[in-house]
Amino acid sequence: MPIGGIKNEHGYRFINHTNKGGRKPQPGETVLVQTYTYIGDSLMASTQKSLGGPREFALFPPDRAPKRIPAIYDALLLMSEGDSGTVYETIDTFLQKFIPPALKDNKEVRYEVVLLDVVSQEDLQKRAAEEQQKSHGRAKKSVKKQKPAQEMWLPW
Repeated sequence: MPIGGIKNEHGYRFINHTNKGGRKPQPGETVLVQTYTYIGDSLMASTQKSLGGPREFALFPPDRAPKRIPAIYDALLLMSEGDSGTVYETIDTFLQKFIPPALKDNKEVRYEVVLLDVVSQEDLQKRAAEEQQKSHGRAKKSVKKQKPAQEMWLPW
């Protein structure tokens, strides 16, 4: 395990590479994140590679927390907007099931995380309203194109 960093609440080692002093996310909020997942030197997944760019994560509130708290979740709560950090998770029997045979000798998973933005409730509500409006517009257009017998079923 690398030297340095802190051990967070759930036992994961965390190293904050930058400290921009921006807004810190709170449980229940949504964040925009870029992640890279490594086992040894092998890049296993990234939001860039797998999803084409950053991804939003909803940080669950404490009363809805799963039994196994994700390492990235803990890291995000220690970061602020603009920060980058690394969090290490020991490969236990649960994670071992997902490790490719060639990488079974590795002892930990390394997550490189960049917290790009803490998304406000206002932004989420505005986006939801826009999506609903678009969806409603598409539904109206599709109803006009459908046969009269199918107009009873609307996809919203």
